[in-house]
Amino acid sequence: MKLVDAPRGRDVLMELALAATDTVDHPLHSALFHATRPFETSNVSYYTIDGGSSTPSPDWPDVTPGEVAALLDGTPLVEPTVDMLRNCVADAVDNAAYWQPPSGWDHLLATPEIRAALTRVEEHLVAPWFDAPFDGDDQWELWWRDGHRDEAPAPPSSRVLRRWAEQTRREEARRNLGGGEWWSTPPFGLPVTTTLLPDATPAGLHFMEDSFGWRQVRCRRVEVPDSPRVLEITGPQDWAGLCRRFPLEVTNQKRYNWAQCTGREGRWVMPDYEGVAEHYDAVHLTVRGYLTTAGLAVPVDEGRASVLAGWAPEETYWFRDIAAGEEVRDWDGTIDT
Repeated sequence: MKLVDAPRGRDVLMELALAATDTVDHPLHSALFHATRPFETSNVSYYTIDGGSSTPSPDWPDVTPGEVAALLDGTPLVEPTVDMLRNCVADAVDNAAYWQPPSGWDHLLATPEIRAALTRVEEHLVAPWFDAPFDGDDQWELWWRDGHRDEAPAPPSSRVLRRWAEQTRREEARRNLGGGEWWSTPPFGLPVTTTLLPDATPAGLHFMEDSFGWRQVRCRRVEVPDSPRVLEITGPQDWAGLCRRFPLEVTNQKRYNWAQCTGREGRWVMPDYEGVAEHYDAVHLTVRGYLTTAGLAVPVDEGRASVLAGWAPEETYWFRDIAAGEEVRDWDGTIDT
């Protein structure tokens, strides 16, 4: 699947195109601003450069997606650096919001005209690390110190999985049709690791959905078991296959948020991670897997679909206990201290 076919992938491609513009005065920036406004479905506050606010003016121009696409087609593209691509991915991940309808920006980028123009950007993009598989020699566990997460030993993974499965099925039986949890990650409390990007910084330092702006983090290298059974998620087909093989009904818990996010009504499932743990030691999500899957209503089988939400690119969730190594690094944003 192509990046242009998924919301987070389109985000990255547009961010990459904008990175080629010289200043915020470039006409593409203004065109995107005005073309987005008709797609907004809720009241939006517009802010001026000096920090004030304003309301839409009758004098503001009407800009069509076709006009934006023409400007995009005429924008020279630069050769992306690792830092540039990392920041583009980080912005796309941070902008994800699966508990509400798509934004005007999401709707604009999904139009046929913009998608066609972004195809040129995708063809220009070369990033082998987007497809990097699990690397057992370079896994790090993160503790966000300004997020008040301590380094206390985690409970046994088997206990975490069992409690999560029992609670999830109990919540589904209550037929709670309200908001509920919007994410589809394995349960909190399991070990989560991330690898280093080509710039030698941990992926988890940059990529976090709905982040809180945390920067102070401690990273510890972990000792990966020999020959771990790792399931790779490289795109929607892998996510659908995982849900199809280990389905867990979550319609009553997820339907409100996921219907708002995707526009789809119907039954929803997510992976039964307790069942997955009987066959795999861990599940790894590649950067491309995230960008082509997150936020979509992924068909699983007749009448059922799923959403990959709450994950981060280059993240590995473990279904077994792993040992911490001796190497520790403290980071302040992207600066090794």
